[in-house]
Amino acid sequence: MASYEENGRQRYYLQDELGSPIRIEDETGAVRESYGYGAFGEDLYGNQGEMQPFGYTGYQRDKVAGTYYAQAREYQADAGRFLGRDIIKGSVQYPFSLNNYTYCYSIPVLMVDLNGKQPTKKCSGECKELGIPQSDYHECSRVSDDIFFYNDGFENEVKGPSIDKEGLNIVSISGGMIKQGWQDDKDLLQWNIETNAISGDIKLGVSEEYIGIKAEGSLIKEDVGVRVARLFGKDIYIGASLTLFGGGIEAGYDPDENKFRIGASAIIGGGVWFQTRDVECDK
Repeated sequence: MASYEENGRQRYYLQDELGSPIRIEDETGAVRESYGYGAFGEDLYGNQGEMQPFGYTGYQRDKVAGTYYAQAREYQADAGRFLGRDIIKGSVQYPFSLNNYTYCYSIPVLMVDLNGKQPTKKCSGECKELGIPQSDYHECSRVSDDIFFYNDGFENEVKGPSIDKEGLNIVSISGGMIKQGWQDDKDLLQWNIETNAISGDIKLGVSEEYIGIKAEGSLIKEDVGVRVARLFGKDIYIGASLTLFGGGIEAGYDPDENKFRIGASAIIGGGVWFQTRDVECDK
């Protein structure tokens, strides 16, 4: 139980399920102060910050500004919103996360934001019904029980120098213009369908025998996967991919033979794949 000392005597906090102090008692159990909160932390009794500084969800109360200090930013309970923008941006997959000022997606009875960045209260079934990402409430990393659609307009990744068994990779750039998909994360059957349009990968590297650049890409690539089992903390997936109108080009210099080489390829085909993924749960 949390406590503090005042004039040589101990005072004890009694808290609710969100971590908000609701009463302060002394050593004899006598109530020294009581607090009341609205759904968003409004000060119902008008006495927060007088005897001690902590209020709603354990935030420190600023009596002058009338706000709570939520680590990363200030929270205004009367308005039910933060005063500053969230440094963690929302996702188009979850439209309710795109407002950078809302507190706990406007459902504070289920969640709590202790650092001003991300809701972290476990609320299991209720959160699943609302389609909230499970990573936001400390459950296994399943997005929701419902089928959802996602659409990314552009994505890319740039990697700098790295050394592997084939030599030195100077730079690697991958990305695409359109990525669309459907995913179902139900407990018994999990599947996803993904379409990558105008995607590609460019690599520039050096090995003991070769210096060159390689580019590969596809106009359309379909990928379908299904989870078939869960064993020893691993999810096991099998899937198939189909590439339409794909191709590549490679150019380089062979110092041993003092020759330049160049080649091109076209791809229309597919294949099957097998993959294991860790079951990520918050302990």
